[in-house]
Amino acid sequence: MSISEATIIFKASDEIVEFIERGLHNSGVRIAKRELETGELKFLIPSTYWAMSVLLTLMDTYFTQISGKITSASGREFDITEAGLSDFKKSLVEVMTEKREITLPSYPRSEPSFWILYKEEVGQVINKLPNLVDKWSTSAAAIKSNVIWGIFILLLATLGVVTWLVIQNRISGEALIFLAGTMVGYIFAFLQKYLGITQTTS
Repeated sequence: MSISEATIIFKASDEIVEFIERGLHNSGVRIAKRELETGELKFLIPSTYWAMSVLLTLMDTYFTQISGKITSASGREFDITEAGLSDFKKSLVEVMTEKREITLPSYPRSEPSFWILYKEEVGQVINKLPNLVDKWSTSAAAIKSNVIWGIFILLLATLGVVTWLVIQNRISGEALIFLAGTMVGYIFAFLQKYLGITQTTS
């Protein structure tokens, strides 16, 4: 494990694994995934405060259905349990509020750093991040669903208008067939690109 990555090795149902992957992906967190010989999954996650907060949110939601460990970039291990996740959250607060002293030969700094002065406030912000990430993920999913339904209704309306024009003999039936074929192709392309359906070759 490199110094810039945290590791999570765990077992969970396919549904929970998909939830975790989608949650990380929707929050902009890129991961490396590998299946181990033991049947466990291994995720490598960037060791940034945002990525760790998103991970903490997902683990808090389903920790009762997951078994495994989180290893921070510093090498500390945390069980995926209520107590372990609480320790993980405390370690994030400690790292965020860690004092970094800079000694200048001519102008030594005597005042405490920002992180020391506002340690409690920073801790409160980190504690609220999981709720914000959860609300953002829910809103993003709702917007995506609304857009999909809007496109579907627009396609149906267009098909209905063209069908009516064919019935009225305003345009030829070939136009209707061409439009229907185009729409089916668009729908398959949309499903492949946005819903993760991939083409397989035998």
